[in-house]
Parts: sequence; structure tokens; C-alpha cells
Amino acid sequence: MSPRDGAPTSITANFRHQLGQIASHWRAGSSPHATLDAAESLHQLRVALRRMRTLLTLFRPWLKHKWRRRLRSDLSWISSPLGAARDYDVLVGFTLPALAAAHPELTEWHAALDAARAEQRSAHQRLARARSRRRYTRFYRRMQRCVDGTASPFRSKAGPALYRPNGRFLARARRLLRKYYRALYPAAEHAAQLPADECHRLRLRVKRLRYTSEALTPLLGKAARADFLAHLSACQDALGQSNDAAVAQRLLEDLPLGAPARAKAQQWLQQRIEQAMRAAEDALKQLPAPPMPSRARR
Repeated sequence: MSPRDGAPTSITANFRHQLGQIASHWRAGSSPHATLDAAESLHQLRVALRRMRTLLTLFRPWLKHKWRRRLRSDLSWISSPLGAARDYDVLVGFTLPALAAAHPELTEWHAALDAARAEQRSAHQRLARARSRRRYTRFYRRMQRCVDGTASPFRSKAGPALYRPNGRFLARARRLLRKYYRALYPAAEHAAQLPADECHRLRLRVKRLRYTSEALTPLLGKAARADFLAHLSACQDALGQSNDAAVAQRLLEDLPLGAPARAKAQQWLQQRIEQAMRAAEDALKQLPAPPMPSRARR
């Protein structure tokens, strides 16, 4: 966000610049040449979606309320089929094969995998239907018109300077980073003992802090930001593994498994959750405070 980083330094130009980068990732994941049934393609789309939400929050005072509300509504709408498709991708591509390898004495995994693949196909069909709707086309056009400048989502009072000393944007950036960091504690200090709903809330808070920090990366203290972002990324990865296992516990309830296999699967997944939460707790205990933006960089 500074001239040294090659990003525009006005509020309007920087928002378009960052949204343009997100739109490029979205196009890559949505192109006909992308294998949409691959977990990585869906993951990239979901990351792009989260980054868009982050920008809408970070730049909220300078965006038209109606434009922002409409885009947020579209993001919420498309996130549901995206999430469902990815959940089954993880179950089919990782969880069930790992369970079969851990308990080869059980013969029910093939039937469970076939049933999960059928659910995976249905989830991807629902996603494809959503992407074929006019609402999806309007959502993408709305985003692209903002990027290329043919439509303006900005209020008339959007200031020209992104990081003026004592300016409104810097003040907002400091306030949000401080708020999101403090929201992690005290839960982060005993993350391994949190119930499932608290684990989910902690994961959302970590994601919010990470994506906001990354949107502000050039404004953060250069010496400290690498360590901060590395610990934050490690924590999010661990929390993501815990969430994948928790989602698998729920999805397995609808698969054709006998009581012994179901019990072994739930026990194996619970062990993964506990292991991941211990790793998340360790990362959070080492997480330094965000290196706050303090003044304009010349």
C-alpha cells in the first residue's frame, strides 16, 4: 500500500487494486480450464471470497452502502454451495482414505466412499447450478466493473490519501487490528479445551485477523510482520484441520457405516481435532501483537 510496494496509494485506487487481485484469483478458479472438482480450486475460490469480505469491512466508510450490502449478500449466497462442495472434497479426497488406511481390517470403507462420492457429485451440481444463475453473473460483473473503473462504489467523500499521518484510514486500520487481536483472548490461551462451538468462533476470529493483516501488509512494521503472519498462518492451518475433522464427524453420520466402524471413525477424528487444537494453542501463545501501522511511509 505504499509506493515501494507498487500499489496505488489513494483509497479508491487501492481498493480497486486489491479487488482486482482477488478478481484474478476468482477468474482462475472459475475458468473452464480449472478442475472445479479439485479441492484446491474450491479452496482458492473460498479464500478469494474471504478476502473480498475483508475489503468490504476495511473500506466500509468509503463505500456506498447499497453497493456494499448487495455484494455482501451475493458473497453469502455463493459461499454456501462452495463450502458444501469443498467439505465433500475433503471427505472423499482425504478423510475416508486416511480412515481406511488407519483401520484396514474394516471392509465398510468402500461402500462409505461410494456414498460420499454420490453426495460430492450432488454438492458440485448444486454449485454448478448456482454459478449458472443470472445472480452469479451480476455478482461477477459488479465486481469487475468496479475494478476497471466503469462503475464507482465509492461515496463522494472518499478521501484521496490512503495513509496520511493521523488520517482516517490509518486510524481505522489500527483500531480493527487491535480489536481483532484482542478478540482472540483469553480463549486462545486454552484453545485445546474449548468446546466445538467455541473452536469454530475462534477460527473465524483468526481468519478475520489474518486476512485484515494481509490486506494491510505493506503498512505493518516490516521487521515484525513476517513472524506475526507466520504464527497467524500456522494457527489458521491447525484450526482448519480441526474444523475439517469436525465437519467429517457430522457428514459420516449419513454414510452407511456399522456401529464398530462409526465408533472407530469418530474416535480417530476426535484425536485429530485434539491434536490440531493443541497445535493452534501453541501457535496462538507465541503470536505477537500485530505490528501496528503508525505513520505514513515516504
